[in-house]
Amino acid sequence: MEKTLGIAVIGMGQRGMNCHARNFVEYGAGRVNMVGVCDSNPDNLAEARRRYPDARASADYREAIDQPEVDVAVVASPNFLHAEQATFALDRGKHTFCEKPLATTFPGCRSILDAARRSGKVLEVGFVMRYAALFAKLKELIAAGEIGEPLLFDWRVHYRGGLHYFRTWHRLKRYSGGLNVEKACHDYDVLNWCFGQLPKRVVMWSGLNKFLPEKARGRECAACPDPCEDYLLIARTVWTRNTPDGLADDGTASSHCFYSSTKDVGDHYVGLMEYESGLRGTVQLCFYPSSPYGRQFQFIGSRGEILGNAHDRIIELHRRAKGSRPVKFDLSAESQGKHYGGDQRQVEAFLRAVQENRESLATGLDGLRSVAVGLAMEKSIEEDRPVRLDEIMNPS
Repeated sequence: MEKTLGIAVIGMGQRGMNCHARNFVEYGAGRVNMVGVCDSNPDNLAEARRRYPDARASADYREAIDQPEVDVAVVASPNFLHAEQATFALDRGKHTFCEKPLATTFPGCRSILDAARRSGKVLEVGFVMRYAALFAKLKELIAAGEIGEPLLFDWRVHYRGGLHYFRTWHRLKRYSGGLNVEKACHDYDVLNWCFGQLPKRVVMWSGLNKFLPEKARGRECAACPDPCEDYLLIARTVWTRNTPDGLADDGTASSHCFYSSTKDVGDHYVGLMEYESGLRGTVQLCFYPSSPYGRQFQFIGSRGEILGNAHDRIIELHRRAKGSRPVKFDLSAESQGKHYGGDQRQVEAFLRAVQENRESLATGLDGLRSVAVGLAMEKSIEEDRPVRLDEIMNPS
């Protein structure tokens, strides 16, 4: 008979409260008990107490984790805290589910992996896209050789919800690691997973061409005399606005303007990736599209081509063979639920891995490799040059 696992969630903000805590309780029903909740923000902690009255509530992550009833720590705090908190959890002998990115620095990732090795416990990273039917099919087709040797690819992320990055702590690299680490780590992980290799060299350009201070209509959205289309569009108005230390660097209140807020991240990114195999590809990130959120991708191989649209949950396979017709895979039925249906599958797979004390699908090493690509992209932007991945993973 399986043991009922005690769960402690560290970080009860938007992601921890409304995604991870809810998912583990819902999808792990009968297999988990919420025994600990933690947040340094008093309002978040009060709401966590209300939702989970039987769980021990604490503002100190150490206190929340270091309980005998806790079998699993779910680290859902701001990115820059992951390394310290996940390392602590693993060193205390807790299986650990860490929200992506694994950490904001390569040494931080190494610290977590070293702790996982010492503890022998399961470490899972929140790469939910690996559990989504659409991306699992993409991986399956490439691994089966349906397009032959991958030669060229194009990967686009047009995220309308990315508006919120420019008013939350994500807008400052010292907290988020930059949007190549915060957001695109999902995408770099899928590419690493599908190709079975990391890029040897990357180059990227970025900047602000929409959310510029001179385009601001006011200092705070809530008091703006002429609300912009962005404020009217976004629905995530309840997300935490302030930086993690509770202070807004630019002196604004909690309703930051997307335009006038202090920020050191870009609102668009265009990059190139090169691999030892000869594979090359382009990556584009845009955080102000007018169309619905979606990922589009195209993979061209020696014997075929894959086209995909995550928004429509459709993949098309085109083979070069004479007389062949395109094959369409409609994955809508398998993609019901949050994150293309991946949330439920990931929770269930992680809990099975914990019960069996074995490695799961999205490992700490996968998290480290994805962060390495993201950091290389950020370094390329900062230094305006191509960057070899060795510079991140094996610095001299």
